[in-house]
Amino acid sequence: MNIEIRPAGDNDGDFLYRVKHEALGPLIESRWGWHEEYQRGLHEKDWQEKPWSVIYADGAAIGTVSVDRREKAVRLGAFYLLPEHQNQGIGSQVLDRILYSCDKDQRDCVVSLLIGNRACSLFKRHGFREIDSDGAHTRLLRNWRYP
Repeated sequence: MNIEIRPAGDNDGDFLYRVKHEALGPLIESRWGWHEEYQRGLHEKDWQEKPWSVIYADGAAIGTVSVDRREKAVRLGAFYLLPEHQNQGIGSQVLDRILYSCDKDQRDCVVSLLIGNRACSLFKRHGFREIDSDGAHTRLLRNWRYP
């Protein structure tokens, strides 16, 4: 399977929202209920603030990721795959590429996830550890490693 990550374009906003809704919606719904207007507002704010990319598998758009490269660390977010593409190793392939770049640039990687998000196990398998929690989110860190 050929995996590519490309910067999101102006026309990708609806796809990015749909992926979040399908991938994370059930967890949000179970905890707080899905409030469409509120979620759309959050998405619009994130769309303006984050450097979004679309994940492709064999040319088909299947997910999203935001990689915000800062001076000492990379902030990873909006890392979602459509449910039918989860648990196939795609997330690991994408995360491996990001972490390789972090190691090469000597930058740590930080991610914040909703508590209960199944993706926590993916990050922990890749060397992340919990550094704090606010009761709703957990923040994970992976320190860079010598390549």
